[in-house]
Amino acid sequence: MKAIKFLFRTILILLIIAVLTIGGYIAYLQINYYRIDDGIELPVSNQRAESIEVGKAYTVMTYNIGFGAYDHEFSFFMDKGRMNDGSEVSGTYGKARSKEIVETNTHGAKSHIEKHSPDFCIMQEVDTASTRSFFINQRNIIESAFNDYCSVYGENFHSSYLCYPINDPHGSVRAASSSTSTDASS
Repeated sequence: MKAIKFLFRTILILLIIAVLTIGGYIAYLQINYYRIDDGIELPVSNQRAESIEVGKAYTVMTYNIGFGAYDHEFSFFMDKGRMNDGSEVSGTYGKARSKEIVETNTHGAKSHIEKHSPDFCIMQEVDTASTRSFFINQRNIIESAFNDYCSVYGENFHSSYLCYPINDPHGSVRAASSSTSTDASS
């Protein structure tokens, strides 16, 4: 009888601990959640006096830098689909595989943009303080390389620490879309 009581108490205590842990984590996520306001006026860094000329041809580049994680080995845990042969594929990682990869890929994105020298460049998934990109401030890397451009940075994704996927947690995120231009104020 004592063994049954001990087992029951142990199971009850473990259940209470699990409920408190999960409930506490959900409360943490909810308390730290806020919706980014609509219609925010974003500041323009390095604003220029030039304006867009009607009839002039401009080059525009869009670039999803993928928080510097994507190389031939990386697959994001939320990416799912089918191959040409019909087999299903599913991503694996919640964050970049290493800080060095993020640095290499971020500088590679910067070099690619420099090579094409667009008049306007709109970038996605530019992190400033994120677990997934090892807290590398990609905004600073990109803006310092294009200091003759004006730029606008609009945070559009943030989250508290996400402990999913369990094998490689996504972590906390501060990311934005960013645009730069050479010829005109944004």
